[in-house]
Amino acid sequence: MNQDISGTLSQPKKRNTFLKVGGIVLCILISITVIIAASLAGITRWLTPERVAAIISKESAKYLRADISTAPVDYTIWSSFPSLSIRCDSVRIVSHSLDGSILASTHEVRASLNILKALKGEIELDDVHIVSPYVNIVSVNDTLNNYSILKDDRTKPHLKRVSTGKINIDGPAVVRYTDMSAPSEVRLSVDEAVITPPSGNDGEFDIQMRARVTGHYKKVSLPFPLPLTLTGKLDLSSNPFRLSTKSFKIAAGHTEAVVTADISGNNPVTIASLTAEIESPDILEFAPLLPPEEQSPINEALKTIRNPSPVPMNLYASLLSPYTATSQEIPALEAIVKIPDVSFSIPISPKKEISVRDLSLNVGFSCDKGDSNGGRLTINECSFKASDGIVCSVSGCLDSLLGKTPSLKADIKAKGNMGQIEQGFLPSSSMRADGDIVAKSHIEGTLSDINGAFSPKRIKIRGEVKSPLLTINDTSCNLSSRLSRFYLSYAAEGKASGAASKGDLHINAGNITASYGKTSMSADSVSLLIGAKLRGTPFSPSSCHAAYSSENDSILSAEVSHTPLYVTPALPSMLQTVLSLADISADLSLKDGILNTPAYPAANSFSNVHISSTSDSLKIRSMNLESGPTSAALKGEISNLRGFLLGSAGSPLKVSLDADLSDVDINRLCGAYFKGKEALSGIPCSYKASPEGDMNAGDTVCVAIPRNITADIRLRSDHAEYLQHRFSPLSACISMRDGVASINSLTIGAPYCSARLDWTYATADLDDIYMTLDADIDGFDMREFLTHFPQLSEGMPQLEDISGKIDVKADGKFLMFPNMLVNAPSMTAEAKLTGDSIMVERDDSEIRHASHMMLIRGDNPIAVNGLDIHASFHDNLLLVEPFTLDFGGYRVLMAGVNNLQGEIYYHAGLLASPFHLPFGINIVGNYRHPSVRFGGRWVNDGRERDIASNLEDDVDVNIMRELRHGWLVFVNAAAKYDAENNQNSVSSVN
Repeated sequence: MNQDISGTLSQPKKRNTFLKVGGIVLCILISITVIIAASLAGITRWLTPERVAAIISKESAKYLRADISTAPVDYTIWSSFPSLSIRCDSVRIVSHSLDGSILASTHEVRASLNILKALKGEIELDDVHIVSPYVNIVSVNDTLNNYSILKDDRTKPHLKRVSTGKINIDGPAVVRYTDMSAPSEVRLSVDEAVITPPSGNDGEFDIQMRARVTGHYKKVSLPFPLPLTLTGKLDLSSNPFRLSTKSFKIAAGHTEAVVTADISGNNPVTIASLTAEIESPDILEFAPLLPPEEQSPINEALKTIRNPSPVPMNLYASLLSPYTATSQEIPALEAIVKIPDVSFSIPISPKKEISVRDLSLNVGFSCDKGDSNGGRLTINECSFKASDGIVCSVSGCLDSLLGKTPSLKADIKAKGNMGQIEQGFLPSSSMRADGDIVAKSHIEGTLSDINGAFSPKRIKIRGEVKSPLLTINDTSCNLSSRLSRFYLSYAAEGKASGAASKGDLHINAGNITASYGKTSMSADSVSLLIGAKLRGTPFSPSSCHAAYSSENDSILSAEVSHTPLYVTPALPSMLQTVLSLADISADLSLKDGILNTPAYPAANSFSNVHISSTSDSLKIRSMNLESGPTSAALKGEISNLRGFLLGSAGSPLKVSLDADLSDVDINRLCGAYFKGKEALSGIPCSYKASPEGDMNAGDTVCVAIPRNITADIRLRSDHAEYLQHRFSPLSACISMRDGVASINSLTIGAPYCSARLDWTYATADLDDIYMTLDADIDGFDMREFLTHFPQLSEGMPQLEDISGKIDVKADGKFLMFPNMLVNAPSMTAEAKLTGDSIMVERDDSEIRHASHMMLIRGDNPIAVNGLDIHASFHDNLLLVEPFTLDFGGYRVLMAGVNNLQGEIYYHAGLLASPFHLPFGINIVGNYRHPSVRFGGRWVNDGRERDIASNLEDDVDVNIMRELRHGWLVFVNAAAKYDAENNQNSVSSVN
């Protein structure tokens, strides 16, 4: 029972203890609540809205060079404990710079502050609402602006850790940026923005924002509001001045960018990392955003492109190492731009367009940190196809892009079929080409920055073009050509000043064939080297020229303006500019070649050709020509070429030519010429020179030798053949200078004589136009001569009985008026004939009978001793001075005179004879009606004065007309002989 009582008594005791403890705890809680309530009541009573606004302004002044002002702040703690709900109206941030300009303002800001964490030194904000914010960023120059409001780290206190929850920005929200130095003004209007705090411990906020951009930045104007959409993650939890993004997307129009960044807001601002990936389905939508001067060419180009497809673009950019915003160094970064597979077409005529397919572009940019000359732009790939006929690729790089002298390297490769290229680019042309080509180019050099735009400072270019077989045809003119093993190489080098700019072009071809109608040409092992170099100063030709030779020269030259005294070429202005500013050189060589033409159907070939030229001269170093059996080896030079082409009237041109000929067959050369005329006209050749007929105006045209042409031409031949005659050697020197043309030392070697002729035609003085002729004939063998000209002995058989050798020396001169008629009274001539070993055979019955009648006994040949004849022409008279003939015991005195009207007086007097009967015979009267009179043995002195008279006025002799007609007779006779005797000499031309 005691146990029961004791158990019963113990239960009330435990219950009382629990109640006591509970009561104590409840009292404590009530006391704490009362204390907190009393404290909060005291805080709210002391912390008035005015004091909160003052505290905000005071605390911000510790960290900012700006003033933050707000209307009285409303807050509550009772309904949101342990958070403090704060509401601020009309918040303004006024910068200390730029005369206290407003940096930012809001209509209202609401937020919740965790009081318990604030007591621990942490600031945690939640449920932040910013209503109608306005940010006004103004920059005057690089150092003066209104947004540099953070104080230096050494003067501001340590900022406590700040974190925030969801942030809502209620529109309209505006960010306005103004740059006075640009000038620029950009406005960002935010329609909606939500910042959501991280759900876990990663510290990343989710951001969503829709906005529009308007305004202009420098010369780039936005013609319409550009919509922007931002979504992604933003880390603001670690430090209020540290910002990092992850998968941050920015969409502008149809273009989207993904940005990942880590930026420290401590002073100075440091970008720890930054990457951006941009994808655009069509970058052409940004064409209207370009500056007007750059927009117009692009828009014009877009107008010409038919059915342009979208031009997609992928861009990747990354910062390689941390970068401080205030650093003078260039950030280390890299970027890659890719444009894959673009196709479009460009019309070149109403019915034809060029198609560009599979255009791919891969361009990279990199920059080294701390290198003021850093920066490298690399074209990793640029390839496309054009008109199904060409495939092209480009690669290269631009180093030291940010320096003053960037360096450039580029490689260009292309290949295609010439036929497809020609059809794609020249569809309406009559030209047709075929053959595969491969081209390569390498470009390197340096650039200079002139007025913000890169220009060449020193550039080198080299490349090559190859084709195993290339054909080109032009249907409009029946031109066809074929090149095998074609190889072209080129190199160029230049500076911005142009003083040292130069280039070289080298063409090699294994074999070239070309045809024009029925004319064809082929050449083997052709090599052409062309070089050009820009001059520092324009070329200035010398002022030297041939002087006028008489006072009346200028007056007379007006009468003969149809034949100028000086040759002055008229070049197009563009060609004059090129010759003046560039030194051009060329070198051509080929092994051998053939020319077939119906206009000259002979076996024409050339070999060992080497020609080099500069702007000032042209040199034929070697050239071998063949036409049938005739061949020639040529060498020569033309100098002062540029001075002649660019100089004033009178600038001289100098020509020098050497020609070594062998086996010159004049018959076959003339025969080929006539066969060509016959083939072209279809009219059989008559081989007759047309009769001269009446004199026409063209016969009296003065032919003046240009005074500024200086020429020396030397011709040498081992053998020459004309008709049945063979000459060895045949040589001459042709010269031209100061208005005088001459053939010097024309040497003709024949089996029956050796002759040397000198001919001069002078127009240096228009008052004194004249011709001169000097001739020397040595060793004229009469018997050998008659052997080669049997028709003479057939008409005069007695000539066959005469043998011996005769030497003749003759010279003459006559004047011509500008109408080219011979001034007969001015004609003068001298001739001297000497004979040696002259014998007269007496086999002929007439000569034998005549010698017997003259009492010359025997049948032995009669020797003629001492033949020496001198004749002269002057004052319209031909005078043969007295000379004697000694033969067979006889001495005969002979002399005579005649004028150009046909009046004659010739005398033969017998000075000695076996029968001692001195007498003489005089032939007097006229050519048409001569009479013979007997007289004394001596000449009647003074007879020449009796028949001297002036020519009649109607006697007109045009020497140029006579020479032209004589030349036609000469050529026709050779062609006729060739047609009759060399039927196989003309080659067949298809």
